[in-house]
Amino acid sequence: MVIFSVDRTWKGVNETHVVVYTGFSEAACGYPFEAGKEYLVYAYDDTDWVTGICSLTKPLSLSKPDIEAFGKGTPPTQHVAAEELKEDRLNPFLPYRHLRDWFCRNSLCCPNTPTEIRT
Repeated sequence: MVIFSVDRTWKGVNETHVVVYTGFSEAACGYPFEAGKEYLVYAYDDTDWVTGICSLTKPLSLSKPDIEAFGKGTPPTQHVAAEELKEDRLNPFLPYRHLRDWFCRNSLCCPNTPTEIRT
């Protein structure tokens, strides 16, 4: 789980902070977000916002052509505090959490998930 502070939006999001789910590693299609960096996030809504390495998500520094094509966007108008977004729901990338837990207990490499990055 990654919590984003939203500066501009083009479609779908109107909140100042939003949760985006991604896989727990690139091998699981997870996007390697880093805290403190800015991104242009392409996500789809399948009851939760989800993105991954096969989306067009990229660092904001590499997004100039996209932003030129979209226009400048609009700032979000619905205030949502980042603290309100902590939740106990499972990452949609891990629908079979019980299998992941079994693998972890049986010594296969498995990072803790979901990951929370506050930016």
